[in-house]
Amino acid sequence: MVVLVIVPVIAVAIKSPSILQIFLISNLAASAAVPSVFLGLSRKFYFIQGVEVVCGGLGGIFSVWVFGMVFYHGDANAAGKLIILASLYAPDWSAFGTFLVAPVAGLLITFAVCALRLGVRYAVCKSRGERFDGLDRHLEPPIADEVRAELEQESSDVSHRGYGATKRV
Repeated sequence: MVVLVIVPVIAVAIKSPSILQIFLISNLAASAAVPSVFLGLSRKFYFIQGVEVVCGGLGGIFSVWVFGMVFYHGDANAAGKLIILASLYAPDWSAFGTFLVAPVAGLLITFAVCALRLGVRYAVCKSRGERFDGLDRHLEPPIADEVRAELEQESSDVSHRGYGATKRV
């Protein structure tokens, strides 16, 4: 995955006229991917998996090109330049639109891919006569309970020794 990301970054760095443009391109990629990543890390959205996060990030970047096609009335060349923010200093709202479209479309694509995955899983479970478990919470591994108990024991040991006491190892 890193190799796939680094190749276009190097190509842009070689052809880019300024470091500001490189930072803006990385900012655009981050604005497309980070909302999906945060949802994937949240406990409330436990059903979102890595596939949805990756598709949301890539879909957010692709949505910038789609926005450029709509904004520039089908001009694919201008839409492609919008992805690398070559038209950043244009007297229109295209640069603002890219940073607005990327995270919103990334989130929408994340939820769409999640719904598609869960729908396919539901259909497969119904066709096989199995129980649908796509929205079940996964249990934490047993090692987490052991570590939690150990940390609670250590914190109670420190609190019983009084203020300023340290545990000697």
